Amino acid sequence: MHNYTALGEQNSFSDSVGYKVQLFIQCRKLKDVDGFGQGYSDPICFVLHKSDPKQPGWNKFGQTEMLKDNLNPDFEKSFIITYYFERHQPLRFEVMDGDNSGGCFQMIGSAEATLG
Repeated sequence: MHNYTALGEQNSFSDSVGYKVQLFIQCRKLKDVDGFGQGYSDPICFVLHKSDPKQPGWNKFGQTEMLKDNLNPDFEKSFIITYYFERHQPLRFEVMDGDNSGGCFQMIGSAEATLG
C-alpha cells in the first residue's frame, strides 16, 4: 500500500525531502484580445500541475489577480511549490483575458515548463 500526498507535502512513497520554491509570474508583449479601440487585454494567469506526469489532464494549482489594461503584467501573487530533487513536476501557465461578462475567459496564450 502506498501513501500519496498532495503537491506541497513530503512524499512518503519515495521518502524524498521537498524544498520550497517560490514562483513569480510576469508576461511580456501579450496579444491585445480586446480588439481595436477597446483598450488592452486584462490578463489573469492560471497555474496548473500534473499530479502524475504519465497521466493526461491538468489540475488547477492557483491563479493570479487580474490586471486591467496591461500587455506586460508583473503579477503580485506568487506561488509556493515543493520541489523534489530528480522528479519531473510538469507545470502549465494559461494566460487569459479576464475582462469578461458571464465568467468566460478568452485565451491569450500558454506555456509549459517542468520543475525538476
